[in-house]
Amino acid sequence: LEPADVNRLMRDIAKLSSGNSMIGASVVNTDSLKSAQISSSRLQNSWRWGVDDPKAFLSENLGPQWSINVVTMGQAGCYPQGANYGVWTAERVAEWRRKGRTMYIVAQNFNM
Repeated sequence: LEPADVNRLMRDIAKLSSGNSMIGASVVNTDSLKSAQISSSRLQNSWRWGVDDPKAFLSENLGPQWSINVVTMGQAGCYPQGANYGVWTAERVAEWRRKGRTMYIVAQNFNM
């Protein structure tokens, strides 16, 4: 989605949500977005939106009744220690260098 569409989507979700609703999302920061747009992956080339401060973004678009928790996995140039769950070999991790961050978000609407 384009950035304006993401903003609109979040505002629509906020309007349509009932109390105790939850949102789970995985987002990337702008460094990851830039890296994806020049990658050889057609899927990553299609990415159009990233956010450096997802808590501020969601607070602005969802409203104050939402509790927002953000977990950041990875840091530019580093693979997150212990986050590969045995999937990547040490050699593969050494070849691959993350150029941004992936963030996992859980937001809950406490408005009853």
